[in-house]
Amino acid sequence: MDTMKPKNSCLLATHHLRAWGGSELVVIELAEALSQLGFEVDLFTPFYDEAFVEEAFNSLLTIHTDPKAICLHQYDFVYTQHQTLNSILNVAPKNSLFEPSMPVLVYNHLSPYEPFEFPGPFVESLAADIILANSCETQNKIKTCLNKERSTSLFPNPAPRDFEQSPRPPEAKMPKALLAVSNHLPKEMGLALELLEDRGVAVTRLGRPGNCRRVQAEDIAAHDAVITIGKTVQYALRARRAVFCYDHFGGPGWLADTAALRAAEFYNFSGRCTPNKLDSAELADVIISGFSKAANFSSNLLDEDIRPYQLEFQLRDLLALVGSKYGRSRLSKTPAGQQADFICKLSHEAEIYGLIDRHYEKMTNLTDQRTRLAQNLQRQKNRSEHLQKKLDQKQNSGTA
Repeated sequence: MDTMKPKNSCLLATHHLRAWGGSELVVIELAEALSQLGFEVDLFTPFYDEAFVEEAFNSLLTIHTDPKAICLHQYDFVYTQHQTLNSILNVAPKNSLFEPSMPVLVYNHLSPYEPFEFPGPFVESLAADIILANSCETQNKIKTCLNKERSTSLFPNPAPRDFEQSPRPPEAKMPKALLAVSNHLPKEMGLALELLEDRGVAVTRLGRPGNCRRVQAEDIAAHDAVITIGKTVQYALRARRAVFCYDHFGGPGWLADTAALRAAEFYNFSGRCTPNKLDSAELADVIISGFSKAANFSSNLLDEDIRPYQLEFQLRDLLALVGSKYGRSRLSKTPAGQQADFICKLSHEAEIYGLIDRHYEKMTNLTDQRTRLAQNLQRQKNRSEHLQKKLDQKQNSGTA
């Protein structure tokens, strides 16, 4: 490794960091894991909420919002989501993009249906050294957007080591405590949870709008089973807790055997593998009746069964791949006669994503304004109710 560069340094780039969600957690957990391995980690995000970032990182990282402030050559590798790297590449000194000291560029894709997660039209196919996808479903989709010769690797939203738990066989045939994690809980599941509470099951709800915060290892460990989709499924599997995979896409329900687990895994545990919709009564009955089998299955998962969901092993493999490409980036091997064409395509694509950024900024400002307005209205309502209460008390005391 070039001794002129900082040892084990990387830049993580993501479009926004404003609330607890899937893409936010991916980059936050990567930053934490890399820091624990001794990496010097910087982060670039053009849109962030200061309070959220402070909560997530506790001022441990340098946060960049201006692409012009970034010198790519001080990093060993750059990891990017949402094509955020475009704005950095576009303002970098053009000749520097083709130097041997260019960092390894890693592009990750987190969805097969959200266009914002797809490869851009030009740059990624030409510049990416490593292309990742969070599931086979996503991998199949992004291949259609890339040059045919480009290969991709899986990086399946793995869970940090903190979530690891010893196997715990179920103590009862029905769950005593359920954890429901969703930012878009469907109505039928919300009603089903109320029915389960009527039947004596303790239910904890996490996610928007009522209780939006980071899912902790203690949250998973304190419950018999987890109702969720996506990244939280890996948390639960690593903790050997039963998983009921169901949300706004529907879902397969209990992951109670290997076939169900692998089918759901192919679709990133989104529920799209089995887009079944049940009514609230059916959901409540299935959650009760299928718990015991699912809990036995999850508690007997072996280390090799959950290896895809262990962040430290996935990151080890990724860093080995980065190391094999260090000093030999695709951009550094661009023939001189093709460099001007790349610069032109880069500028064009950066302008496209600049339009997205401007739209996002306007929508974010409107959302923030609505939030502040709602907060002000609530404060006025609370004050009015307080004044009315005092007035009623005064009138009642005068009458007495």
